[in-house]
Amino acid sequence: MKIYFFWPFNSQYFRHKRTLTTKINKFSITFGEYNTEPYEFFKALIDNDSIELVNNFKNADYVIYMMDYRNCYSMNHYNQIILNIPKIKEMCLYRQYHKEIIIDYNDWTDTRNVPDNIFPLVKKYFKRSVVDKYNNKIIEYSRNINYITYGIRSDYLSFDSDYNKLINKNDNNYKYDVCCLFDFNDKQPNSNRSKIVLEVDKYKGNKFVGTVNINIERYCSVNEEYYNILKKSKIIVTANPYSYEGDYRLYEALLSGNLVLCDEMLGNDLLKNPFINKKHLIFYNNIDEILELIKYYINNEEERYNIGKNGREYVLKYHKFCDRVDEVLGNLI
Repeated sequence: MKIYFFWPFNSQYFRHKRTLTTKINKFSITFGEYNTEPYEFFKALIDNDSIELVNNFKNADYVIYMMDYRNCYSMNHYNQIILNIPKIKEMCLYRQYHKEIIIDYNDWTDTRNVPDNIFPLVKKYFKRSVVDKYNNKIIEYSRNINYITYGIRSDYLSFDSDYNKLINKNDNNYKYDVCCLFDFNDKQPNSNRSKIVLEVDKYKGNKFVGTVNINIERYCSVNEEYYNILKKSKIIVTANPYSYEGDYRLYEALLSGNLVLCDEMLGNDLLKNPFINKKHLIFYNNIDEILELIKYYINNEEERYNIGKNGREYVLKYHKFCDRVDEVLGNLI
């Protein structure tokens, strides 16, 4: 299968740069700090033996557009200087919409990243934000939408595989009973992320509550201090963002191999490989039960260990970005 991974940017304007070069045709794409999902997808495509990446519309069986790049020329948040205008003009002239694949990881739930006249014509549309959290329901769109979610970032996979080499091999003991790696947000005091901070802070045993090392760039490198706390905590309490579902934190927590408590997610039932409560993690539906769950699983070590182990094995098997690429490709057959 030949895929053209459309890239609309002049890469020299990126502050933090990561370049990936294809093995076959040797063309490269340079990604910036906030191009995390495109970077992960392109990297997975390069590593996929069933894919030949091409660098033009003419030779492609399918064209992949990430994020809002299909409509970037009319998005006000894009400074024209960072856009590759000749490429965008070429895109505007290309009208084989049945070859177009949209992969939308934006936080917004609408479909503004595709022009209205093209939206019903594209081959496949994959979207992360499909949950109306204010009304607690899955959004109904005017065309079929394939749900897609995050996965384990490739840099965290690499760091995790080397983790035992980077720490003292005799230092395998837990440091905390529980951690919650958020700060209370007084602008969103009613969000789950703010509420769990207050709840976990009530726990009387060893705990870590708060954020770490905020000077590191979130999407360009592994926050080693953050991941070390995950690895050193028996229980990790997390929550989805206030107005939408999905984050990297859940997958990083599950990768640690320790027990994860997470708020219930409507999108979980839409996943090809959904998470099972009490098998891969613990879903809580009420903030008030968190403290009792922490106490229960601290006192039930074997049960806690098995769920954490299952969660780690599950995300390593089904929830990497190469698995997301496989899900997309599987929908094209």
